[in-house]
Amino acid sequence: MPDPSFSSDHHRLSRSHVLWVGTAMSVALGVSGCGLNPSSPSEPQSGNAASSAQSDAPADPLDPSGGSSNSSQPDRESAETGTATAIPDLNGLRVTQTWRIALVLKSRTDPYWQQVQAGAEATANTYGVDLNIVGSDRPQTAAFVEEQIVAIAELLEGDDLDGLLIGPADSLRLVPIVERAIDSGIPVIAIDTPLNSDRLLASVGFDNYAAGQALGAWVVRELDGSGNVLILDGPPHHDNAIERREGFLAGLSAGQIDVLGIESAHWDAERAAAVTAQWLQEFEDVDAIVAANDSMALGAIRAVQDAKRTDIVITGFDGLADGLAAVRAGTLAATIDQQPAAQAKLGLQLLLNHLETEATYPEFIPLQTRSPISADTLDGGMSDAGVSFEAAGSRHAFSPADAAIAHSATLARAGASSCQPLLSVAGRPLAACP
Repeated sequence: MPDPSFSSDHHRLSRSHVLWVGTAMSVALGVSGCGLNPSSPSEPQSGNAASSAQSDAPADPLDPSGGSSNSSQPDRESAETGTATAIPDLNGLRVTQTWRIALVLKSRTDPYWQQVQAGAEATANTYGVDLNIVGSDRPQTAAFVEEQIVAIAELLEGDDLDGLLIGPADSLRLVPIVERAIDSGIPVIAIDTPLNSDRLLASVGFDNYAAGQALGAWVVRELDGSGNVLILDGPPHHDNAIERREGFLAGLSAGQIDVLGIESAHWDAERAAAVTAQWLQEFEDVDAIVAANDSMALGAIRAVQDAKRTDIVITGFDGLADGLAAVRAGTLAATIDQQPAAQAKLGLQLLLNHLETEATYPEFIPLQTRSPISADTLDGGMSDAGVSFEAAGSRHAFSPADAAIAHSATLARAGASSCQPLLSVAGRPLAACP
Protein backbone atom coordinates (compact mmCIF):
# COMPACT_ATOMS: atom_id res chain seq x y z
CA MET A 1 0.00 0.00 0.00
CA PRO A 2 1.39 3.46 -0.79
CA ASP A 3 2.37 5.44 2.27
CA PRO A 4 -0.01 8.40 2.82
CA SER A 5 1.74 11.71 3.52
CA PHE A 6 0.75 14.45 5.97
CA SER A 7 -0.26 17.61 4.20
CA SER A 8 -0.63 19.96 7.19
CA ASP A 9 1.19 23.26 6.70
CA HIS A 10 2.10 23.12 10.37
CA HIS A 11 4.44 20.14 9.89
CA ARG A 12 7.17 21.85 7.85
CA LEU A 13 9.03 18.51 7.55
CA SER A 14 11.20 17.60 4.60
CA ARG A 15 9.09 14.45 4.28
CA SER A 16 6.69 12.71 6.62
CA HIS A 17 5.40 9.23 5.82
CA VAL A 18 3.04 7.09 7.82
CA LEU A 19 3.00 3.32 7.49
CA TRP A 20 -0.31 1.89 8.59
CA VAL A 21 0.39 -1.39 10.34
CA GLY A 22 -2.60 -3.53 11.28
CA THR A 23 -2.92 -5.92 14.19
CA ALA A 24 -5.40 -8.65 14.98
CA MET A 25 -3.92 -10.51 17.94
CA SER A 26 -4.39 -9.92 21.65
CA VAL A 27 -2.95 -11.61 24.73
CA ALA A 28 -4.46 -11.51 28.19
CA LEU A 29 -2.73 -11.88 31.52
CA GLY A 30 -4.46 -12.14 34.86
CA VAL A 31 -2.95 -12.36 38.32
CA SER A 32 -5.04 -12.11 41.45
CA GLY A 33 -4.68 -12.97 45.07
CA CYS A 34 -4.92 -11.70 48.60
CA GLY A 35 -2.30 -10.41 50.96
CA LEU A 36 -0.31 -7.37 51.93
CA ASN A 37 2.37 -7.84 49.26
CA PRO A 38 1.31 -10.38 46.62
CA SER A 39 3.89 -11.88 44.34
CA SER A 40 4.27 -10.04 41.07
CA PRO A 41 3.80 -11.90 37.79
CA SER A 42 7.03 -13.60 36.84
CA GLU A 43 8.59 -11.67 33.98
CA PRO A 44 12.08 -11.16 32.62
CA GLN A 45 13.83 -7.96 33.54
CA SER A 46 15.70 -5.96 30.96
CA GLY A 47 18.51 -3.57 30.42
CA ASN A 48 20.31 -1.65 27.71
CA ALA A 49 23.53 0.14 27.05
CA ALA A 50 25.24 2.75 24.91
CA SER A 51 27.70 2.62 22.07
CA SER A 52 31.11 4.22 22.50
CA ALA A 53 32.33 7.36 20.75
CA GLN A 54 33.56 10.84 21.56
CA SER A 55 31.77 14.18 21.31
CA ASP A 56 33.52 17.51 20.82
CA ALA A 57 30.39 19.48 21.76
CA PRO A 58 30.19 21.36 25.08
CA ALA A 59 28.97 18.96 27.76
CA ASP A 60 27.44 18.95 31.19
CA PRO A 61 27.72 15.96 33.56
CA LEU A 62 24.85 13.48 33.43
CA ASP A 63 24.14 10.95 36.15
CA PRO A 64 23.72 7.54 34.44
CA SER A 65 21.74 6.22 37.40
CA GLY A 66 18.82 8.51 36.66
CA GLY A 67 18.70 9.60 40.29
CA SER A 68 17.45 6.22 41.53
CA SER A 69 19.49 3.51 43.15
CA ASN A 70 16.62 1.08 43.53
CA SER A 71 17.83 -2.44 42.79
CA SER A 72 14.65 -3.46 40.97
CA GLN A 73 15.44 -1.14 38.08
CA PRO A 74 16.74 -2.79 34.90
CA ASP A 75 20.51 -3.21 34.68
CA ARG A 76 21.70 -0.29 32.59
CA GLU A 77 25.47 -0.65 32.88
CA SER A 78 27.25 -0.71 29.54
CA ALA A 79 28.53 -4.15 28.59
CA GLU A 80 31.32 -2.54 26.58
CA THR A 81 32.81 0.19 28.76
CA GLY A 82 30.55 0.74 31.76
CA THR A 83 30.85 4.48 31.08
CA ALA A 84 29.68 7.06 28.58
CA THR A 85 30.42 10.65 27.71
CA ALA A 86 28.35 13.49 29.10
CA ILE A 87 25.38 14.89 27.22
CA PRO A 88 25.94 18.16 25.34
CA ASP A 89 23.67 21.16 25.72
CA LEU A 90 21.01 20.09 23.25
CA ASN A 91 19.40 23.52 23.17
CA GLY A 92 22.44 24.58 21.11
CA LEU A 93 22.20 21.61 18.74
CA ARG A 94 23.17 22.46 15.16
CA VAL A 95 22.12 20.17 12.32
CA THR A 96 24.11 20.49 9.10
CA GLN A 97 22.16 18.17 6.79
CA THR A 98 18.82 16.47 6.32
CA TRP A 99 18.97 13.25 8.34
CA ARG A 100 16.59 10.41 7.55
CA ILE A 101 15.11 9.01 10.75
CA ALA A 102 12.33 6.49 11.37
CA LEU A 103 10.10 6.68 14.44
CA VAL A 104 8.44 3.35 15.24
CA LEU A 105 5.44 3.80 17.54
CA LYS A 106 3.17 1.33 19.29
CA SER A 107 -0.11 2.91 18.22
CA ARG A 108 -1.13 6.04 16.36
CA THR A 109 -4.63 5.96 17.86
CA ASP A 110 -3.62 5.86 21.54
CA PRO A 111 -3.57 9.39 23.09
CA TYR A 112 -0.20 8.81 24.73
CA TRP A 113 1.49 7.78 21.48
CA GLN A 114 -0.25 10.59 19.62
CA GLN A 115 1.60 12.97 21.94
CA VAL A 116 4.86 11.11 21.32
CA GLN A 117 4.28 11.46 17.58
CA ALA A 118 3.34 15.11 17.91
CA GLY A 119 6.49 15.84 19.92
CA ALA A 120 8.66 14.10 17.32
CA GLU A 121 6.97 15.95 14.46
CA ALA A 122 7.46 19.33 16.10
CA THR A 123 11.13 18.54 16.76
CA ALA A 124 11.66 17.22 13.23
CA ASN A 125 10.15 20.44 11.92
CA THR A 126 12.65 22.45 13.96
CA TYR A 127 15.69 20.59 12.62
CA GLY A 128 14.52 19.78 9.07
CA VAL A 129 14.50 16.02 9.67
CA ASP A 130 13.25 13.61 7.02
CA LEU A 131 10.95 11.78 9.44
CA ASN A 132 9.32 8.45 8.62
CA ILE A 133 6.63 7.56 11.19
CA VAL A 134 5.60 3.93 11.53
CA GLY A 135 2.71 2.87 13.76
CA SER A 136 -0.47 0.87 13.99
CA ASP A 137 -3.81 2.46 13.19
CA ARG A 138 -5.55 0.17 15.68
CA PRO A 139 -6.03 0.53 19.44
CA GLN A 140 -3.01 -0.62 21.41
CA THR A 141 -2.76 -4.35 22.10
CA ALA A 142 -0.11 -6.74 23.36
CA ALA A 143 0.36 -8.04 19.81
CA PHE A 144 2.00 -4.89 18.43
CA VAL A 145 5.43 -6.47 18.74
CA GLU A 146 4.84 -8.60 15.62
CA GLU A 147 3.86 -5.55 13.58
CA GLN A 148 6.88 -3.63 14.84
CA ILE A 149 9.22 -6.48 13.86
CA VAL A 150 7.76 -6.53 10.34
CA ALA A 151 7.88 -2.75 10.07
CA ILE A 152 11.54 -2.53 11.09
CA ALA A 153 12.46 -5.36 8.71
CA GLU A 154 10.80 -3.42 5.88
CA LEU A 155 12.67 -0.27 6.85
CA LEU A 156 15.95 -2.17 6.71
CA GLU A 157 15.25 -3.31 3.15
CA GLY A 158 15.98 0.22 1.96
CA ASP A 159 19.25 2.11 2.18
CA ASP A 160 17.84 5.47 3.15
CA LEU A 161 17.79 5.29 6.96
CA ASP A 162 20.28 7.17 9.15
CA GLY A 163 18.75 6.52 12.57
CA LEU A 164 15.93 4.73 14.37
CA LEU A 165 13.82 5.94 17.30
CA ILE A 166 11.50 3.29 18.73
CA GLY A 167 8.87 2.92 21.42
CA PRO A 168 9.20 -0.84 21.90
CA ALA A 169 6.05 -2.95 22.19
CA ASP A 170 8.08 -5.66 23.95
CA SER A 171 11.39 -5.40 25.80
CA LEU A 172 12.57 -8.86 24.73
CA ARG A 173 11.16 -9.98 21.39
CA LEU A 174 12.21 -6.85 19.48
CA VAL A 175 15.88 -7.27 20.39
CA PRO A 176 16.97 -9.41 17.36
CA ILE A 177 15.50 -7.10 14.71
CA VAL A 178 16.75 -3.97 16.49
CA GLU A 179 20.26 -5.42 16.80
CA ARG A 180 20.08 -6.29 13.12
CA ALA A 181 19.51 -2.58 12.45
CA ILE A 182 22.50 -1.74 14.65
CA ASP A 183 24.62 -4.31 12.77
CA SER A 184 23.80 -2.45 9.55
CA GLY A 185 25.20 0.76 11.00
CA ILE A 186 21.95 2.40 12.12
CA PRO A 187 22.05 3.94 15.62
CA VAL A 188 18.97 3.19 17.72
CA ILE A 189 17.43 5.02 20.67
CA ALA A 190 14.51 3.53 22.62
CA ILE A 191 11.95 5.82 24.21
CA ASP A 192 9.35 5.11 26.91
CA THR A 193 10.09 1.36 27.17
CA PRO A 194 13.64 -0.05 27.47
CA LEU A 195 14.97 -2.90 25.34
CA ASN A 196 16.97 -5.81 26.75
CA SER A 197 20.03 -5.01 24.65
CA ASP A 198 23.45 -3.63 25.52
CA ARG A 199 23.94 -2.18 22.06
CA LEU A 200 21.51 0.74 21.94
CA LEU A 201 22.83 4.27 21.65
CA ALA A 202 20.64 5.11 24.67
CA SER A 203 17.21 4.71 26.20
CA VAL A 204 15.17 7.80 27.04
CA GLY A 205 12.37 7.36 29.49
CA PHE A 206 10.62 8.07 32.69
CA ASP A 207 11.60 6.66 36.06
CA ASN A 208 8.52 4.49 36.24
CA TYR A 209 9.53 2.84 39.49
CA ALA A 210 10.03 6.13 41.34
CA ALA A 211 6.80 7.58 39.96
CA GLY A 212 4.88 4.40 40.79
CA GLN A 213 6.29 4.43 44.30
CA ALA A 214 5.26 8.07 44.75
CA LEU A 215 1.75 7.29 43.53
CA GLY A 216 1.47 4.24 45.81
CA ALA A 217 2.54 6.33 48.80
CA TRP A 218 0.00 8.99 47.78
CA VAL A 219 -2.76 6.34 47.82
CA VAL A 220 -1.67 5.21 51.30
CA ARG A 221 -2.01 8.78 52.56
CA GLU A 222 -5.37 9.17 50.83
CA LEU A 223 -6.63 6.02 52.57
CA ASP A 224 -5.29 7.17 55.95
CA GLY A 225 -2.78 4.35 56.04
CA SER A 226 -4.89 1.25 55.43
CA GLY A 227 -7.30 -0.28 52.94
CA ASN A 228 -7.95 -2.77 50.14
CA VAL A 229 -6.37 -2.01 46.76
CA LEU A 230 -6.52 -3.50 43.26
CA ILE A 231 -3.91 -2.88 40.54
CA LEU A 232 -4.64 -2.66 36.81
CA ASP A 233 -1.35 -3.71 35.24
CA GLY A 234 0.25 -3.21 31.82
CA PRO A 235 1.46 -5.97 29.46
CA PRO A 236 3.70 -8.65 30.99
CA HIS A 237 6.87 -8.02 28.96
CA HIS A 238 6.85 -4.22 29.05
CA ASP A 239 9.58 -3.01 31.36
CA ASN A 240 7.70 0.20 32.05
CA ALA A 241 4.69 -1.83 33.20
CA ILE A 242 6.90 -4.03 35.39
CA GLU A 243 8.59 -1.03 36.97
CA ARG A 244 5.33 0.80 37.62
CA ARG A 245 3.83 -2.25 39.30
CA GLU A 246 6.90 -2.74 41.47
CA GLY A 247 6.84 0.95 42.32
CA PHE A 248 3.14 0.81 43.22
CA LEU A 249 3.77 -2.14 45.54
CA ALA A 250 6.74 -0.41 47.17
CA GLY A 251 4.72 2.73 47.80
CA LEU A 252 1.71 0.81 49.08
CA SER A 253 3.92 -1.13 51.48
CA ALA A 254 4.29 2.06 53.52
CA GLY A 255 0.81 1.40 54.91
CA GLN A 256 -1.39 -1.46 56.04
CA ILE A 257 -2.58 -2.24 52.53
CA ASP A 258 -4.16 -5.49 51.37
CA VAL A 259 -3.59 -5.87 47.60
CA LEU A 260 -6.59 -7.93 46.55
CA GLY A 261 -5.42 -8.55 43.00
CA ILE A 262 -3.22 -7.54 40.07
CA GLU A 263 -4.46 -8.05 36.52
CA SER A 264 -3.29 -6.81 33.14
CA ALA A 265 -5.69 -4.85 30.95
CA HIS A 266 -2.91 -4.23 28.37
CA TRP A 267 -3.22 -0.43 28.58
CA ASP A 268 -6.78 -0.66 27.20
CA ALA A 269 -9.84 1.15 28.64
CA GLU A 270 -12.37 -1.47 27.53
CA ARG A 271 -10.41 -4.33 29.05
CA ALA A 272 -9.92 -2.33 32.22
CA ALA A 273 -13.65 -1.70 32.47
CA ALA A 274 -14.33 -5.43 32.10
CA VAL A 275 -11.69 -6.41 34.68
CA THR A 276 -12.97 -3.80 37.12
CA ALA A 277 -16.58 -4.90 36.71
CA GLN A 278 -15.55 -8.47 37.52
CA TRP A 279 -13.56 -7.29 40.54
CA LEU A 280 -16.52 -5.33 41.90
CA GLN A 281 -18.61 -8.50 41.81
CA GLU A 282 -15.85 -10.52 43.46
CA PHE A 283 -14.77 -8.05 46.15
CA GLU A 284 -17.27 -6.19 48.28
CA ASP A 285 -14.75 -4.01 50.11
CA VAL A 286 -12.53 -2.10 47.65
CA ASP A 287 -10.97 1.19 48.69
CA ALA A 288 -8.74 2.03 45.72
CA ILE A 289 -7.89 0.97 42.18
CA VAL A 290 -4.39 1.87 40.95
CA ALA A 291 -4.10 1.83 37.15
CA ALA A 292 -0.78 1.79 35.28
CA ASN A 293 -2.04 4.28 32.69
CA ASP A 294 -4.82 6.85 32.29
CA SER A 295 -6.76 4.84 29.70
CA MET A 296 -7.17 1.90 32.08
CA ALA A 297 -8.06 4.30 34.89
CA LEU A 298 -10.83 5.81 32.74
CA GLY A 299 -12.13 2.31 32.01
CA ALA A 300 -12.16 1.58 35.73
CA ILE A 301 -14.04 4.82 36.39
CA ARG A 302 -16.74 3.79 33.93
CA ALA A 303 -17.15 0.38 35.59
CA VAL A 304 -17.29 1.92 39.06
CA GLN A 305 -19.90 4.42 37.92
CA ASP A 306 -21.96 1.66 36.27
CA ALA A 307 -21.87 -0.20 39.59
CA LYS A 308 -23.05 3.01 41.33
CA ARG A 309 -20.01 3.00 43.61
CA THR A 310 -18.79 6.36 44.84
CA ASP A 311 -16.36 5.33 47.55
CA ILE A 312 -13.40 4.03 45.49
CA VAL A 313 -10.23 6.07 44.93
CA ILE A 314 -8.96 5.60 41.35
CA THR A 315 -5.54 6.71 40.11
CA GLY A 316 -3.98 6.76 36.64
CA PHE A 317 -0.57 7.28 35.08
CA ASP A 318 0.38 9.40 32.02
CA GLY A 319 -1.04 12.87 32.65
CA LEU A 320 -2.82 13.05 29.29
CA ALA A 321 -5.62 15.48 28.52
CA ASP A 322 -8.43 13.00 29.23
CA GLY A 323 -6.84 12.01 32.53
CA LEU A 324 -6.35 15.62 33.59
CA ALA A 325 -9.95 16.39 32.67
CA ALA A 326 -11.06 13.49 34.88
CA VAL A 327 -8.93 14.84 37.73
CA ARG A 328 -10.57 18.22 37.32
CA ALA A 329 -14.00 16.58 37.22
CA GLY A 330 -13.25 14.68 40.42
CA THR A 331 -13.64 11.18 38.96
CA LEU A 332 -9.88 10.46 38.83
CA ALA A 333 -8.11 11.06 42.12
CA ALA A 334 -4.57 11.46 40.74
CA THR A 335 -2.28 10.79 37.79
CA ILE A 336 1.40 11.16 36.88
CA ASP A 337 2.73 13.38 34.10
CA GLN A 338 4.93 11.10 32.00
CA GLN A 339 5.86 13.84 29.48
CA PRO A 340 5.49 11.82 26.24
CA ALA A 341 6.16 14.73 23.87
CA ALA A 342 9.26 15.67 25.83
CA GLN A 343 10.54 12.09 25.65
CA ALA A 344 10.20 12.16 21.86
CA LYS A 345 11.93 15.52 21.60
CA LEU A 346 14.88 14.47 23.74
CA GLY A 347 15.25 11.12 21.95
CA LEU A 348 15.28 12.77 18.53
CA GLN A 349 17.71 15.48 19.66
CA LEU A 350 20.09 12.87 21.07
CA LEU A 351 19.96 10.88 17.84
CA LEU A 352 20.65 13.98 15.73
CA ASN A 353 23.52 15.04 17.99
CA HIS A 354 25.05 11.56 17.66
CA LEU A 355 24.73 11.65 13.87
CA GLU A 356 26.40 15.09 13.77
CA THR A 357 29.16 14.54 16.34
CA GLU A 358 29.33 10.78 17.12
CA ALA A 359 28.48 11.63 20.72
CA THR A 360 27.74 8.75 23.07
CA TYR A 361 25.48 8.76 26.12
CA PRO A 362 24.70 6.97 29.36
CA GLU A 363 22.64 3.86 28.83
CA PHE A 364 19.49 5.30 30.39
CA ILE A 365 18.54 8.97 30.34
CA PRO A 366 15.59 9.66 32.64
CA LEU A 367 13.28 12.61 32.64
CA GLN A 368 12.69 14.19 36.01
CA THR A 369 10.11 12.36 38.12
CA ARG A 370 7.16 14.54 39.10
CA SER A 371 4.78 14.25 42.01
CA PRO A 372 1.24 12.91 41.47
CA ILE A 373 -1.19 15.40 39.97
CA SER A 374 -4.38 15.61 42.04
CA ALA A 375 -7.16 18.16 42.38
CA ASP A 376 -5.02 19.95 44.96
CA THR A 377 -2.02 20.32 42.64
CA LEU A 378 -3.63 20.41 39.19
CA ASP A 379 -2.95 24.09 38.57
CA GLY A 380 0.57 24.22 39.96
CA GLY A 381 2.73 22.18 37.58
CA MET A 382 3.05 24.27 34.45
CA SER A 383 4.97 27.40 33.58
CA ASP A 384 3.94 29.76 30.79
CA ALA A 385 7.24 29.08 29.01
CA GLY A 386 6.17 25.66 27.74
CA VAL A 387 6.47 22.01 28.65
CA SER A 388 9.90 21.58 30.19
CA PHE A 389 11.81 18.55 31.35
CA GLU A 390 15.12 17.77 32.96
CA ALA A 391 17.76 15.19 32.15
CA ALA A 392 20.24 15.13 35.02
CA GLY A 393 20.17 18.86 35.56
CA SER A 394 20.14 19.97 31.92
CA ARG A 395 16.89 21.77 31.25
CA HIS A 396 15.20 21.71 27.86
CA ALA A 397 11.95 23.27 26.71
CA PHE A 398 9.07 22.06 24.54
CA SER A 399 7.74 25.49 23.62
CA PRO A 400 4.13 26.60 23.12
CA ALA A 401 4.95 27.03 19.42
CA ASP A 402 6.10 23.40 19.24
CA ALA A 403 2.95 22.39 21.08
CA ALA A 404 0.73 24.31 18.67
CA ILE A 405 2.37 22.54 15.71
CA ALA A 406 2.04 19.19 17.47
CA HIS A 407 -1.59 19.81 18.38
CA SER A 408 -2.41 20.83 14.81
CA ALA A 409 -0.85 17.59 13.56
CA THR A 410 -2.95 15.55 15.99
CA LEU A 411 -6.12 17.33 14.89
CA ALA A 412 -5.28 16.85 11.21
CA ARG A 413 -4.70 13.11 11.67
CA ALA A 414 -7.95 12.78 13.61
CA GLY A 415 -9.89 14.68 10.97
CA ALA A 416 -11.11 17.12 13.60
CA SER A 417 -13.47 19.79 12.29
CA SER A 418 -12.95 22.09 15.25
CA CYS A 419 -10.07 22.88 17.56
CA GLN A 420 -9.93 22.73 21.33
CA PRO A 421 -7.03 24.28 23.26
CA LEU A 422 -4.27 21.81 24.04
CA LEU A 423 -4.14 21.07 27.78
CA SER A 424 -0.88 21.42 29.63
CA VAL A 425 0.17 19.28 32.55
CA ALA A 426 -1.41 21.96 34.72
CA GLY A 427 -4.81 21.64 33.06
CA ARG A 428 -4.57 25.12 31.51
CA PRO A 429 -4.48 25.85 27.76
CA LEU A 430 -0.93 25.43 26.52
CA ALA A 431 -1.34 26.93 23.07
CA ALA A 432 -4.08 28.64 21.11
CA CYS A 433 -5.73 26.82 18.25
CA PRO A 434 -4.05 27.48 14.90
